[in-house]
This record gives sequence, structure tokens and C-alpha cells, in this order.
Amino acid sequence: MCSWERYCAFAREPERRKVGADARVAVSGTHYEVDPDLAGEDVLLWWGLFDTDLFVEWNERRFGPYRPSGGPIPLRRYRKPGKSVRKKRSEAVVALADAINLPRTVVAGGSEPDYVAEIVPFRAVGFEDPDPWQELTFASALAARRANSDQLRRPLGELGSTDLALIADLVERTLDKAEIRTAIREHFMRTPENEGMLTSRIRDQFKIAKDWREAGHFETARMKQISAHIRAAIMAGRLIAVSGPVGAGKTVALNCLKSQMTAEGKVIVVRSLSIERHRITLSGLITALFLDISGDPNLKVPTQPERRERLLQDLVRAEQKPVALFIDAAHDLHGQTLNGLKRLIEMVDEGGGTLSVVLVGHPRLHNNLRRPVMEEIGHRTAKIEFGGLGDEGGAFIDWLLKSCLADGVKQNDVITADARAFLAETMATPLQIIEHLNRAFMDVFRLGADIVTREIVEDTISAGFEDLDARLTRIGYPPKAFADQFDTRLPEIRRFLTGRLDTERTEEITAMMRRAGLPVCSPAPFSHSMVRAR
Repeated sequence: MCSWERYCAFAREPERRKVGADARVAVSGTHYEVDPDLAGEDVLLWWGLFDTDLFVEWNERRFGPYRPSGGPIPLRRYRKPGKSVRKKRSEAVVALADAINLPRTVVAGGSEPDYVAEIVPFRAVGFEDPDPWQELTFASALAARRANSDQLRRPLGELGSTDLALIADLVERTLDKAEIRTAIREHFMRTPENEGMLTSRIRDQFKIAKDWREAGHFETARMKQISAHIRAAIMAGRLIAVSGPVGAGKTVALNCLKSQMTAEGKVIVVRSLSIERHRITLSGLITALFLDISGDPNLKVPTQPERRERLLQDLVRAEQKPVALFIDAAHDLHGQTLNGLKRLIEMVDEGGGTLSVVLVGHPRLHNNLRRPVMEEIGHRTAKIEFGGLGDEGGAFIDWLLKSCLADGVKQNDVITADARAFLAETMATPLQIIEHLNRAFMDVFRLGADIVTREIVEDTISAGFEDLDARLTRIGYPPKAFADQFDTRLPEIRRFLTGRLDTERTEEITAMMRRAGLPVCSPAPFSHSMVRAR
């Protein structure tokens, strides 16, 4: 024999479904909200007729349980009907008869049976339960501590030493969910939590004096060399393309370079401040040149093209300094705009001035300039790759902690060397390291621990962090840009990224990616001979 909960688990059947963009999935008209990391993914749903909770399996990882967030009222959730007066009276009579040990025949009528059958108890056999979804026990002590924090609605780091010792003894003694939840409920009282003070409390707990982004600019030998190349190309009046993945530090490094060049006064720095990058036009960039070179924000720029270009020639020549126009997110610029920038540089050069244009964007910018149709511009462009941290990841983490921790606090006091090495090995950019440092310290504070360990850092990494679609997006290739690059339909690209495209077409797209220099660790191709496991 087994419990009702285990019988419900055995009655489940898998069903492959696609999670919506809002991280919701509907089962029999009932909506469930799953983890945000599963949005848009093809998952395996485990749900049975007697279930009110939903379990999800994706990439051999299990998630759940998830409770309904909308739709019809689930099974066994209806309000019980009220008892009538007659029903209450009859129950009271039966309860009174039981209290004074009267036989039921006195209450219900009839005669007493002549004999009572002998009751032979059944043999009880213990049930060996594999518990694959951890419905009965927690997977680990860390999982139990997270559940304790959720139950208390407060980080464990706020608890006193006595309460923390009680929780430590409890999770060391057992991982049974029911026992742990009952003990926590009996010992603690829930208090409202002020989430607005969370960041300051974490800083005070781990002696973090300032925010990571206030540490300054981390400059390696490679970055200094890149800055020198950009300076030389600017003085020569070149079209320059600087590309790097999301979060590599391009904007911070170039902002430092622009500030240095402005302070030196040898180059006039022009910034394109338009927020709508996909709508940047050549006329808007020329307006930025007029405003920054003249220094007059109220200058009325001519609208007639011929007169406007002649006045720009005179303006640059009169300054007798090289002019550098910086354009961020240049991977979204139209090909005609790039052609116009090339002609603009040539026009200023003919007028006796020097104009350089610095294009900053994702690696897609370099790939676009390498295309045969862009040969006129691509071959005239100085291409500079601004990669990630590479082997400098460990040095960046050490510099960041040293810059932000309070005086006298050592790195090993707040995060282990193993955790730092894992971060440096797994994360490629400063943005990724900073994000996962925040997650790790928040998780440690929530668990009531004293130091960030490798196990905690591993748990903070999002599901699908190294998936192909995530890696392509970091280098500027979301599905739509990917489809435009290879002249394919968007639904076909989505099937390719989720491994549901046929083998022949998958190999064709993989070959095109390899020729373009993109990551080629493509998903396993979909085969129509696959049968859903039951």
C-alpha cells in the first residue's frame, strides 16, 4: 500500500508542451506560472488526473511543483457545502452514543448481531519510494534552507545565533519536508519583511563598502593596446569598427577614452545621443557634428544637403583638429547609413579636415562588414575586436573585491577561492561576473550562511545559460537578426534553436554559421522517428 500522494505521482503521464513567452502554460484550462528561465522553451509536463500541482522537466532537470495561477478551480478545491440542522442533530446523537458506550443498534434501531467476525489484520509492507521530484524530502541541506527562508518570508541572515543553530540541527537531522515545515512553523512567528533594506543589509553583513559598478575601470594590457590602436586610427581619419559581446566593457572603456581625449584637447569628440538606434539616419549624425563642433546647442543646422555639407567642411577645417564621431549600438545601422558615413569622411577630407567615425557594437557588426555586399565599406574599415576577459577573469574578480570591500576585509572572508575560480572559469564578461556575484551574496544572506561557496555560485546560474540561443544573443544575433543574416524564415530558425529542425536543414544552417564565424554547437536535430516516452 502507498499514500494517496504517491498514488497521484504514479498516475502522471508526460506531455511535451511549449511554455509561453510570459512563462505560463495551460493544462486543461488551468494556467500555471513556471520559472522565467523556461519561457519559450519546449518542456515535458508531468501532470495527472488527481494532481493540483504541475511538475516540469527540461534538459534532464526537474522543476516544480507549481500551483495554479489562473483558470478554473482545480479538483478538490471547491468549498464544502454547509450542514443542515437535521444533519447536525443526527451527528450530535451519534457522538453522544459513542461517549456513553451505547451500541449503534440503540441509535439506528434493529437487533444486535449474534456474533462478530474476527478481524484479521493485513500484513503491512513498507513502501520503497524513489521520490524523483523531491515531494517528500528536500534534495539537499541547501534546498531545505531555501525552503525555510521562503516559509519565514525573510533571509536567514537576519536570524539570531540561537535560531540559526536550531535550523542547522534540524536540516542535519532530517530532510523530510513535513517534519521541517512543522518544526519551523511551531518555533517561529512570521513577521513582515521590508525588502527595500535588503541591499544595505547584505552590504553590512559582508562588509561591502560600495557597489560593484562604483569600482572604476579595470584596464588590462590588451585594453591599453586597443585604446592605442583606436587613437592612431582617429588621428588618421579612419572608419573604425569596435565590436565585442554584451557586457564585455566596450561602453565603459570607450567612455574613459573619450573623457581622456576631451581633457587633452587634441581631438574634438562628437557623440551620437539618439536613443532609437534602429532609426539613426545620416542627417541626424550630421546634426550631431554641427552641434558638438560648434559648441552651440541652439545652432540651426541647414536643411539643404549641398549647403549643409559645404558648411560642415568649413567648420571642420576652421577647427584645425581631428574630429571623432562615436556611434554606439552600430550593429543596427542600415547599410545605406554606413555608405553615407564613408562618403562623409571622404567629403571632409577633400575640404582639408580630418573626420573619423568610431562604430561600436556587437560582433554582428564585424560579420556584416565582412559580407561581400559590404565590400566597399568593409575593406576600408579598421576592425578592432573587444573580447571578454579571457584569462583575466580571476584578476578582475580580485580587483573588484579589493576595490569594493571595506578596509581590513579579506576576499577569503566573504567568498572562497574555489568559488572565485569557478566564476572566472565560467563567466566571460564583467557584466556576467557582477550579476552572479550579486546573486551569490543574496543567496548566502538568504540562507544565513557566512561565506559564498562554489556550491552556492553553481546554484545561482540560470537554466539555459550556455544554450545556443543565449550565446548567439550575447554576440548580437537574436532569432530575428539570425534569420535576416542567413536569409531564412524566423519559424525555421526557432525550430533550429530548439532542436526541432530536420537533420538535413540543421546541417545546412550549421555550415552557414561556421562560415560566418558563429558558435556552431547546434542543438540535436529533430527526427520524426522519435517516440514520446511514456
